[in-house]
Amino acid sequence: YEEGSSWGYGVSLSGDGTLLAIMGDQSYAPTVRKYDASSESWKGLSGTTNADNFYGVHGGSSVYERAVAMSRDGSRVACVLLFPTNYLILEAFDIDSAGSSISGVVSGHVDISGIVTYTCGTAIAISADGTLVVVGCPTENSYRGKVLVYEITGTSWNLIRIIDGDIAAPEGRFGASVAISGDGKRIV
Repeated sequence: YEEGSSWGYGVSLSGDGTLLAIMGDQSYAPTVRKYDASSESWKGLSGTTNADNFYGVHGGSSVYERAVAMSRDGSRVACVLLFPTNYLILEAFDIDSAGSSISGVVSGHVDISGIVTYTCGTAIAISADGTLVVVGCPTENSYRGKVLVYEITGTSWNLIRIIDGDIAAPEGRFGASVAISGDGKRIV
């Protein structure tokens, strides 16, 4: 891939290692590839994410990939994308049970630009079942940082928790890296 293509800016692997979500893979939206043992190669999944659609709507402007996370079984992928106009998208999409195509976008997207600055979303994590998504915003609150916790219920995104960085830690950049336990009960 050519220089500056953002190839691999964010990657995430399913628990069994057969599905790979990757940013900057031939487009400005995340793609998913499945490992084909017979040919020992990675094959792209068919389907379109909502980010692909937004890319077209925004006149073909570049999209800056922030981060991507995949659920343990590979059934859901969540990502953060930034458009040059500081339009920040939090998106999730599902992979069909055969792991062969993108089966649908979960609720389209959430515009988190109004909640946080454009620097948000450099870290993201998802629970094993794909229902909880954690987004790190390390430069919020004068660089003390912030973490947003979303629950996906059906086709809706619900912001269920905002965790602020320690006021005693100026420029602590809380949320520069995030993780969530498989059951979603613990966040670090």
